[in-house]
Amino acid sequence: KSRLVNLKPVTQSIATHETGFNFIKVERKFYSEPNMAPPPAAVAAPPVDSQGPPTKVQRVAGMNSAASKKQMDNDVWAKEGQIFEYTSAANPDMTVIPVLALLAEEHEQGETRVIPFDNSTALETTYPCTSPNLMASFIRVCTGESIATSAKATSQAFYVVRGSGESTSEFGNVSWSEGDLFVVPATDKEVKHTCKGGEHGGAALYWVHDQPLLTYLGVRPDERRFAPTLFTRQRMLKEVEIIKAQPGSQHKNRLGILLGNVNTEQTKTLTHTLWSLLNMLPAHKVQRPHRHNSVALDMAVYAAKGVYTLMGRELDNDGNIKNPIRVDWGTGGVFVTPPGWWHSHHNESEEPAWVLPMQDAGLYTYQRTLDIRFEPEEIERIKEGSIRGSTFEEPEHLKKYDKVELYRSDSDECLMKKSESLSNMKRSGSLTALAPRED
Repeated sequence: KSRLVNLKPVTQSIATHETGFNFIKVERKFYSEPNMAPPPAAVAAPPVDSQGPPTKVQRVAGMNSAASKKQMDNDVWAKEGQIFEYTSAANPDMTVIPVLALLAEEHEQGETRVIPFDNSTALETTYPCTSPNLMASFIRVCTGESIATSAKATSQAFYVVRGSGESTSEFGNVSWSEGDLFVVPATDKEVKHTCKGGEHGGAALYWVHDQPLLTYLGVRPDERRFAPTLFTRQRMLKEVEIIKAQPGSQHKNRLGILLGNVNTEQTKTLTHTLWSLLNMLPAHKVQRPHRHNSVALDMAVYAAKGVYTLMGRELDNDGNIKNPIRVDWGTGGVFVTPPGWWHSHHNESEEPAWVLPMQDAGLYTYQRTLDIRFEPEEIERIKEGSIRGSTFEEPEHLKKYDKVELYRSDSDECLMKKSESLSNMKRSGSLTALAPRED
């Protein structure tokens, strides 16, 4: 490339030899200047007519060169691998997900902007995130102004904390007011939010998406798994009132509705990755401890003074949280509940309190790893000498089946046989199937 004048192709025969079936002529093109001597390899090559099969020395040299190249590749690849002793590395020493809060005062003042709840420093990631899988932010939009947001995510959820307005995207326009919630699927376009009015000089949206999960995986969404969906405040409160009217509801310490989607019929979650619940905590009530493997980003929709959450890693013999951390709810604020921590909600005020947690539990539910547990039944099981490894129960409609083995015989015929002694089965490859009980 350093000699860019009058370059012309020169074809040199490198080898011509007879195979068992035909003759193969291998040629290589070099580029040289006029009067420039041919490359050494071209000079060394004998004339085509006199070229015979490669000598033993040439074949050995070629094989050694190829083997050397493969070994070099193997050595480079091997440097990337690490090996650990199992018992000391099965639970790696990772940074913990901290108990943090983002207060409402952040979105109650100032200019139109996005206010990220960024915990990337604590989680030691190179990209913004609130939890390993999710990013939460407040969006403040002053009256009469607009702001555009975007995320490389499969799911984006927007809850209207305050004010009214509309959001425009490639999916169309959606009008919203305080207490509404809407979700949009994967899009590489912006969502533009415009405020028509609201307290504190404008509107506030609580925005949660799963871009951190995709960034960690190194992927981009190439398929939309659901359609844009809107939950109005009126519709959600109506459903809560229906639950309140049911017999015995006055004795319940939680009145909540899960938000689902027609495309997540199996998991019953907001999207295939996101999970959300609108939960009411009645006055002077306590919601006993529970835990789950997903991280909760809890948005305090409304709370008077005296509403708080206690959280910790362990329970005592009476089912109370040991050495708890207390987080007081503040209307319009959000706090993090770490995965696997026991947490209880307390309302010592005279008014009902409302909370809207956003979790990555859509993903956990699909994987059958959410493992949500409630303190009363767990303590009762422990007293009975039983400790569950999983809360995933066998569905009732499967209990009428016996396990059988579906296997392929030597004659490639698919056969069904009741599993008695697998060692007596002659098979190549085995699949578990189900068959009705004989009775």
